[in-house]
Amino acid sequence: MMIGATGTGKSTIFNILIKSIEQLFKEKIDDPNIKPIILFKLNPKSMSLNNLFGYVNLLTNEWNDGIIANIMR
Repeated sequence: MMIGATGTGKSTIFNILIKSIEQLFKEKIDDPNIKPIILFKLNPKSMSLNNLFGYVNLLTNEWNDGIIANIMR
């Protein structure tokens, strides 16, 4: 998650990082931590926190995944 004021270069730094990791993956660097990147852009203001992160149903005591948990799996 990147947070900061407008015009401080967040998107530029993020895009350079993605391109750098993709280049390392293409060059087949022998490191198991370097994997292809799958990018998901979300607008967190477009949904409730329960839908975004997940929540516990108090009646059944079951965990319900949010969008972020589903993406990470």
